[in-house]
Amino acid sequence: MDQIDAEYGHRASGIEPNTPRPELGEYHTAAAIARALNSNKKYITRLAQREGWPARKVGNRYEYLPPAHIARCVVAAPVATIEASTALVTFADLAHSDAQRDKVLLREQAVRLLQQNLSLGKEVALQLVCQHFAGAHPMFPCSVSSLRNWLAAYTARGIDGLVEQKRGRVGRKGFAVDLDEEAILRGRAMAIEHGIKGRTNVARAYRNLVADPTIHGPARQWLHGANASKSYVPPSVRDALRTAPLAVKLIQQGPKAAKLDGPFTECSYENVSAGRAFTADDMTANVYVWCEWPNEQGYLLIRPQILAAMDIGSMAWLNVRAVMRPKGQYNKDDVWGLMGDVMDAHGLHLNAEGKVDSIAVLEGGTWQSGVVVGTKTGVSDEDRFGGLRSLGVQVIHTRTPRGKIIETAFNNLQHAADNCKGFCGRMEMKDCPENVKQELALVAAGKAHPRQFFLHVSEYSAHLSGVMHALNHERNDGKILRGRAPVDKWAEDAPQMLTFPDSHKWMYRAAYRICEVTRNGVRVTVGSGKYLTAYTYENPEKLEAHRGRRVVCYWNDYDPDTDAVIYSLRNGRPDKLICVASRLASVPRFGATGDQMAAEASRKKLSQQLARTESKALQPFLQRGLTTARPVPVDVGAAIAQVRRDQAAKTRTAQKARRFQGDAAELLDEAKVEGRMQNEESADAADLSAMAEDFQPRHQLEPATDLSAEALL
Repeated sequence: MDQIDAEYGHRASGIEPNTPRPELGEYHTAAAIARALNSNKKYITRLAQREGWPARKVGNRYEYLPPAHIARCVVAAPVATIEASTALVTFADLAHSDAQRDKVLLREQAVRLLQQNLSLGKEVALQLVCQHFAGAHPMFPCSVSSLRNWLAAYTARGIDGLVEQKRGRVGRKGFAVDLDEEAILRGRAMAIEHGIKGRTNVARAYRNLVADPTIHGPARQWLHGANASKSYVPPSVRDALRTAPLAVKLIQQGPKAAKLDGPFTECSYENVSAGRAFTADDMTANVYVWCEWPNEQGYLLIRPQILAAMDIGSMAWLNVRAVMRPKGQYNKDDVWGLMGDVMDAHGLHLNAEGKVDSIAVLEGGTWQSGVVVGTKTGVSDEDRFGGLRSLGVQVIHTRTPRGKIIETAFNNLQHAADNCKGFCGRMEMKDCPENVKQELALVAAGKAHPRQFFLHVSEYSAHLSGVMHALNHERNDGKILRGRAPVDKWAEDAPQMLTFPDSHKWMYRAAYRICEVTRNGVRVTVGSGKYLTAYTYENPEKLEAHRGRRVVCYWNDYDPDTDAVIYSLRNGRPDKLICVASRLASVPRFGATGDQMAAEASRKKLSQQLARTESKALQPFLQRGLTTARPVPVDVGAAIAQVRRDQAAKTRTAQKARRFQGDAAELLDEAKVEGRMQNEESADAADLSAMAEDFQPRHQLEPATDLSAEALL
C-alpha cells in the first residue's frame, strides 16, 4: 500500500475542486482500477486479495471496494479521458479478410434475431437464439451470457460495440512498444547490414540502438548494455527487428538470389510421354580417374566432368560422357556431341501427325551456344540455322535449378556410382578417405602409376553406363513413375521415334575434317607435335573410287569408334553423301594376337576381291586381256646359292681393283702390270685384261701432267 501511495497518490491530490465527486465507497472493477493506476488486472486482483478489500460478484466478474486514496484515482479519471486514451477498434478498421469481421457480423445477426423475438420473453428468446446458432453455426460460440452482453453493447454503441477490443497479451507490455517506428526500421536495417548469407544480426543492431543518442523516453530505462551476455536482446525487440527472409536476401545478395529463393511454380509431368522431352546437365565426378596424356608424366589424373542426358517422361538415363582435360572444362563441342549420341541411340520423338515434337530442357551458358541451339539468322530468335532447332527440337532455356529435373536424379546417380576405386567424397576437402590421399601422394611423387589405384576413363565410363542401366530397371515411387521402373514407363508409352538416316547424321556430329582419301580410307588427324592423334575410317566398297580426292569427314571426337559420315567436296562445300565409314583399329607392330591378324587379312582380302569383281565386270570391254598369269615357282635354295656365288665374285673383283689402284707408279708400268697379271693365281685372266684396258686411257698422259694419286683418281 505504501508503494501505491507513493506512486499513485499524486493523482488523488491532483483533483480539481470543481470536479464532481461521486461516493468514494462504491465498487469498481479491477479493469477500471488498473486503468486509473496504469497497472494491470492481475496485480490489482492479487493486491485486493492480499489487502482484504471488500468484493462482490456481479455476473461472472468481481468488483472491489478499494481504499479511499485509490478510489480518488479511479473517480478522478474521467470516462471520456479513458476512452480517448484507449484507441478503440471500430468495425470500419477491420480488413475485409479479417476473421474478426465475420465474428462481428454473426454477433450482429444474433442480436437482431434476439430483438425480433423479445416478444416471446427475454429468457425464452435467449434460449431460442442459442439453439438456432448451435445448429446453423456450430463453430461459432454463442451463450446466454454472451447474448446479454452483445445486446447491451449493440444498444449502446451499435455494431462498433460488438468489436472485440483485445490488444494483445494481458499484463506487462513488451519493451518494443516504447520504440517508435523510425527506431524499429533503423534497427532492422542495421540487423540486415551486419548479417551475412541471408541472415540478420539482431544482437549487433540492438547494441547499436543502445548507443544511439536519439532514442529517449521510456525506452532509456531498459535500452542499455548492462547484460550478462552481449548477445542478449529482449524477446519483444527481437520480434520487432525481424525482417522477412526474402527481403533480407534481396538487400544482401541482389534480385537474382531473391528470385531463386522466391516462390516457384508447381509443375506436373503427367502429360509428358516417354521420349518426348529430355534434359541434360553436367556434374563433377566424385572419383579420381586417369587417362593417357602427352605430358611429362604420360598421364592425366583428375576428377572428370560428367555430361549426362535423361528422359523426362520416364526418368530413364539416355547417355553419358566423361570429359577429361588438363585446363578448362567441357566446351560446346562436347555438349553437341552428347546430343548426337542421344540421337544416334534413340532418335527424336514424333507426334501423331509424324512430325518431330521433341523438347530439350537445357540451362544457359555453353548449353545455349550457337553450336547446340543454332546460329541466329537476324530475322527472329526462333529462326536459327543449325543446332537442335534446325532438327525441329523445341529448346527451353531453364534459368533455375528447379527447372531441370535431372538435378534430383544426379543425387541418386552419385550414390549408386560412387562405390568404386578412387572415390574422394562428396566434399573432398572434408570427407576424402585417408587411403585415397595416400594414393594421390604416391602418384604425385612419381612412386606409383595411377593404374595401380584408380580407374581408367574408359573403365569409369563403362561403370557409369552400367549404373545407369541398373537405375533404368529400378522402380521409383516419385510423382512421375508412381511405382514403375523407367523401362516399364517407356514400354507403356511406346513412343514413336525418328531415327536419322546415314545421309543426315552429319547434322549432329560434333566435329568434321576436310581430308584426302588414302588407300586405307579416310585419315583424320587431331592436334600437332606430341599432341598428334590420328583416326582412320574405312569403307573399301565406297571410298576406293574416291582415292586421292578431298572429302568432308564428320566424326565423333569424344567417341572415335562411332561411325563417321563421309561427304564429297564441291567448291569447298559438302556436296553428296559418299558413305558411312567405320573405325579402323590399329594392329600392334609387335605382339599382335591371332584374331587381330586374321581380321586384318580378311580386310585386305576383301579389298582385293572387290577389285577383282570390278575388273571382271570390265573385262569384256577391255582392248587387252587381264594380266592374271602367275609367276613360275622358283627353288628357294638354288636361288640363295646363286646369290651367294654372285656376291663372292663381286667381292673378289672389288678387292683386285683396290690392289691395282693402291700404287700409282706401278700402275703406269705396263710391264709390271702384265707380270702381275701372269702371276695372278686366279683363273679369270680375261677379266683382268679387260680391267687393264679400262685403265689404258688414264695412262696416256702428257709429260707436264700432275702424276699425283689424287689426279689419277
